[in-house]
Amino acid sequence: MTCWQQHLIEVLAGLTGGSIGFVGEMEGFRSKRPKHLSQAEWGWSCESDRAGYFAGFADYVRNPESYETERVCRRWFLVEDGISLSRTQLFDDRRWEATKEFQDIFRPLGARNALWCNRSIPGAAGDFSLGIHLMRAGRPRDFNARERAVVYETQAALAPLVGGPLAQVCDPSPAALPPQARRVLQCLLEGDGDKQIAARMKLSRYTVNQYMKVVFRHFRVRSRAELMARWIRRGWSVRSIP
Repeated sequence: MTCWQQHLIEVLAGLTGGSIGFVGEMEGFRSKRPKHLSQAEWGWSCESDRAGYFAGFADYVRNPESYETERVCRRWFLVEDGISLSRTQLFDDRRWEATKEFQDIFRPLGARNALWCNRSIPGAAGDFSLGIHLMRAGRPRDFNARERAVVYETQAALAPLVGGPLAQVCDPSPAALPPQARRVLQCLLEGDGDKQIAARMKLSRYTVNQYMKVVFRHFRVRSRAELMARWIRRGWSVRSIP
């Protein structure tokens, strides 16, 4: 989970009157093989409610096609990427109350209405999307057109930024680099040139150059300037290198 996702769901819940909210990245939603890569959550009034929800959610992760909202939402999203949908747009009361998700997840929480919004991440290499899910507990009114529009417009503005200015969960981490490559990365970010890095690390310039190639490949950049730009966009610091 990334910090911007946590901030996003807190703000959206406040703007729309959502009692409980989730946002996260998903892979394989459109190909019927959804894999949840990250999830920020907000709004729990007690830990028992949270535990009960995630017990049901674990079953959904294992058997997504057994949940009607999964199938219905996918059909809508394949037609209009990013559409923001409320429960009453998808199900009348009788049909909704018969679903597995209402009986196993919503009903125990006292939640009757919900909003779903899923949008592909532009430029992502594969079936990656950003999903937003809000629930309204203890209130009979469903999410209205204005509230759906708030989520839709927010999603439309943010999805193109994921993997760029906004960190993506699959972004390469400095922690995955070998120790010597991390040290070279630190020197690069502190402004050292090849000769200075070699002197600091007591390595040949050839060896330093090989480590630099490892760093560039890892972060999918081709130059120091591009590396620095990526680092600044993420809001990282040199101290964040493990």
